[in-house]
Amino acid sequence: MTSSYSHQNTICGQKYCYQVKAKIGAIESVSQLKCTDGKNLKTLAPIRDGLVSIDNNIINLSWKLPIGVTSDEITIVKSEGLTSTYNFLKKGNISSFVESFEEKKSIQPCYKLSYADKCNNISANSNAFCPVILTTNGKDMTWTDYESFSSSAYKMEIFDNKNNLIKTIPVNGINSITPKSEDFTVQNLMFQVKVVSSDGRLSYSNIRPLNFSLRLLVPSAFTPNGDGLNDTFKVYAAFVKNYQYQIFDRWGNVVFTSQTPNDEWDGRINEHTPQAGTYIYTLSYTSQGGQEFKKEGIISIVL
Repeated sequence: MTSSYSHQNTICGQKYCYQVKAKIGAIESVSQLKCTDGKNLKTLAPIRDGLVSIDNNIINLSWKLPIGVTSDEITIVKSEGLTSTYNFLKKGNISSFVESFEEKKSIQPCYKLSYADKCNNISANSNAFCPVILTTNGKDMTWTDYESFSSSAYKMEIFDNKNNLIKTIPVNGINSITPKSEDFTVQNLMFQVKVVSSDGRLSYSNIRPLNFSLRLLVPSAFTPNGDGLNDTFKVYAAFVKNYQYQIFDRWGNVVFTSQTPNDEWDGRINEHTPQAGTYIYTLSYTSQGGQEFKKEGIISIVL
């Protein structure tokens, strides 16, 4: 005698009623009518299509459900780091999510998503969606890998302090660079990693600043003897403006003046042959940040 029954392929939400009848000879017994909503237990495909990016310290997370799937309930869990424990973050009828990025922590946030259908079947968690996090120690730029779509290109975008893009560097296959001040004419820069997917979608890291030290080198002597070595006096400067320097002889007469760091003095005074001796220079300039400087010292002509 059968004591149980399984109704397959019911329609979720549809009402089904059941009743058991037993008959022994001429005697028939009928149970009470029991009704319930249909269930359709099945395994749901996880969310695979997602995008996470950072814009002005706001994390933007979006996703697409598998083809043919609808859901009124998305659950988001979050971890501080790809391999850390995931904790509940948000649940609801949502198609995207935003939150602030905590710049001071510089920890890569990672998100996983699941969804429920109208029969309350719940999918497994998606793979992790993690934006690139860029950090700096004041010298090197280091970043985490992007976790979501299969990226086709990593690029480092470099901006001036007015948000003008001045340079783009391919950085595929690496996670760190050391920018060199001699490669730039701008002292204060902003860096950002851009990740491009194979189908053209974009994800951006947070933005990190890097400020180069002002560079100034004034030689203490030169030898204008025509041998092609150290024949001229030249100030080497970078990241300066409002630049001006003067050179004086021992009697205080101005023998050379310039407003351009690249100008060179060959030691001649009024086209006369250079004379060995000691000279005084004064130098004034302003950094690109607006700070004013003055410097003076002694240079020697050695023959």
